[in-house]
Amino acid sequence: MPPDRFDVYAVVQTLRRAWPLLAGGAVAGALLAAAITWFALPYMSEGMYGLGAVVNRDPVLPNQPTPWPKIQQYGKGLSLPELKTEYPRLDGDGFRRFLASRNVASDATLERVVRRLANPDTRPEILQPQYGSTRADLRELGEQAKPMENTALGMRIAVTSRDADAALRAARLVGEFVGQAVFDSQARGLVARRLEQYDSQKLAFDNDLIVHRFNITTTSEKVARLRALQREFPDAAGNTRQVVSVAEGGSRYLTPSAQVVGLEATVTDLRQQIATTERWRRKADLLAAYYRSAQAAVDETADSRAVLKALAGLLDRSFPENNNNKDDDTLREARNDAALDLYALRTLREQGLRFVSGPTPGWRDESRVWKTALGGGVAGIVIVALFVLAGTALGTAAPRAETALRDRPL
Repeated sequence: MPPDRFDVYAVVQTLRRAWPLLAGGAVAGALLAAAITWFALPYMSEGMYGLGAVVNRDPVLPNQPTPWPKIQQYGKGLSLPELKTEYPRLDGDGFRRFLASRNVASDATLERVVRRLANPDTRPEILQPQYGSTRADLRELGEQAKPMENTALGMRIAVTSRDADAALRAARLVGEFVGQAVFDSQARGLVARRLEQYDSQKLAFDNDLIVHRFNITTTSEKVARLRALQREFPDAAGNTRQVVSVAEGGSRYLTPSAQVVGLEATVTDLRQQIATTERWRRKADLLAAYYRSAQAAVDETADSRAVLKALAGLLDRSFPENNNNKDDDTLREARNDAALDLYALRTLREQGLRFVSGPTPGWRDESRVWKTALGGGVAGIVIVALFVLAGTALGTAAPRAETALRDRPL
């Protein structure tokens, strides 16, 4: 066999003779990899944070039959459009402002969370939306699945740290940050919608009052002219055997007395409509003033608990229950409408936005230590084997070179 030909048998024999070195390399590699993994392996705290939104009741339309009023409640989960609006707001700057508002001192773990949230690519490592149905569910259910029902029911929160307690603390703070951000958005949206609703209702009721008063004026003038006709033609009042259709202006062929009666009834109906519209107008005015003050309270307060407390105090000041006029149903009705919204926000904060599971105490996957140790042992064997073979090759090459120099002709 030529001396430069690769000899598998010789390699195997060389490695067999060096088995103590290979065993030592395996043990050293396994221990080194296990030690590095053990000290570098971070702790993780994770939990599922529930999401929710305020469900708006249908506005009450004047002059329309209204069903039994629905109690304002929170709806479980966020719709996809709402999630697409909320998720970008859960960024690093927002979390940093949240920590500042809570006077929380930042540490290495929280700074890492801020950096992860600041980058849209790494944000899912901390915050991962959990939907009501996955793609696998949609493939399995097919047409039975309704896209509108596929809402984001919760947010999976996962925080890693070198310290178990720091991971748990950071996970709780991230959950509170998510709840505060969602509540702030829902409260602002509800107050803004209500303010716009009642401001527009005030204008609509003002226009209705203008029309009603104009109709009363014109109808009263017509009644006065008909009474003048009665005095001018007294014989027309006795002709009662007329059959006339009142459709399409046929009422003018009725006797003046009959027309006066109908017009007086119309005036009475208009006055009743004015009284009802004025009541609605006052209710809308009271609620618009309340929600305008509520909007300022939401803008000035950063904490959700403080917002609820401020709205409760504003409710008592705007609609005092111990007012002197005990028969003021309009004030009580306006208070009840505002209280329904307040109860909805309180239910959302206390029942909808909270951890439904976890956050877990800081833990780490110790099985990774054994997997890394196994890989380190294999790497140690390979490295030692390469050194042994390289040393053997060098040891063999040196005599060959010496022999070649000795046998070279002069």
